[in-house]
Amino acid sequence: MMERPPTGDDQPPPEPPVTDRAASHRSLAWRGWLNRQLQLLARIFGTTIRDARSGEVLGKALIFPWRGRLMVIAYTGHRYFYPRFRMQERATYWKQEIEFYTHPDPDEPHVRDPQSDSDPPAA
Repeated sequence: MMERPPTGDDQPPPEPPVTDRAASHRSLAWRGWLNRQLQLLARIFGTTIRDARSGEVLGKALIFPWRGRLMVIAYTGHRYFYPRFRMQERATYWKQEIEFYTHPDPDEPHVRDPQSDSDPPAA
């Protein structure tokens, strides 16, 4: 007699996937090694990144255009930055220059002090 194919109710629940901790540690070690090598390449061959407003050197990085985006790899600095297109006198789309900016520091004198709140204390 022919057996009927199992249905969803007849099958045991699937077992959770087994994770190989040694493989994950090898993967992390390999990523760390690759990161150190890219940092070394950025320090030697990388483009120096400067803040367009202040002229401050932010660090070095390997910058590649990829599918209409900028890929910033192995950035050696510690401040966040963002790119902008430099203003041009004439619109030429075949060559556009890019500037890098950092976010401005907070305007601390205008931060409200919680002790000098204008609301009356709750009774």
